[in-house]
Amino acid sequence: MDRIRRDFLWSGQDIEKPKYRLIQDRLRTARQDERDRKYWSLTGNKLFSVKSLYNFLNDGGLCCEMAKCFWKNNCPKKINIFNWMVWKNKILSLENLATRRCNSLPTTTCVMCHAGVESVDHLFLQCLVVLDVWGCFNRSLSLPGPPTSMCNLWLSWRTTVRLADRIWVDLVVKVLVWNLWLARNDRIFNAKILPVHCIVLYINRMLLLWFDALADLVKVKIEDTIASVRRSLEFVGQRSLQELGDTAAEEAPGSTTE
Repeated sequence: MDRIRRDFLWSGQDIEKPKYRLIQDRLRTARQDERDRKYWSLTGNKLFSVKSLYNFLNDGGLCCEMAKCFWKNNCPKKINIFNWMVWKNKILSLENLATRRCNSLPTTTCVMCHAGVESVDHLFLQCLVVLDVWGCFNRSLSLPGPPTSMCNLWLSWRTTVRLADRIWVDLVVKVLVWNLWLARNDRIFNAKILPVHCIVLYINRMLLLWFDALADLVKVKIEDTIASVRRSLEFVGQRSLQELGDTAAEEAPGSTTE
């Protein structure tokens, strides 16, 4: 211990005074008869655990606060991945394709509303067709108004939702984003234009399938939401069901048109 003190004393002029004094104070209070003890700094109780080391190796000691929104929930993996790519602005929107000089269409105008450049934020939040879809769920499920950007959706916008409601709100948002993308692709690649009420019907039906797959304890917490989705299905009416059935018949294997 004396040797350590001497080593620090001779170089004290090279250390900032506050830090130097802190080191001196710690050395004075150190007990010479006490053995050194090992601590594991990655856990709160200072004890080693395999889980803490595993998390450190995976995240480099840093954990993304958004990880639970995308990877630890009851949503299919491919839809989780797609929503994560939307959040990162990595999907092949017409704007992103044009930036990469890969856009095969003659324009970057949104194919849903024909009123703006198809950026990620426009396609999922600002498009007139999309706003009608958002409006249906704002009214039926009492969701907050659409966020200002897709990046903001999983940050400050999500915090405006009650903690107990985030389970089903996350699912609704992911289903909505996924089905809007499918409707957009149908317009580009299949020349099929789905009206708003049919898009809403697709979203509601997918939500009910996901809700049925939830654990019983989770279902109890979102009973009111499930009931609202069922009422929304009834409100859409037979017209949407007929249009949806016609679309499904056209897409069925072996179907022919005269």
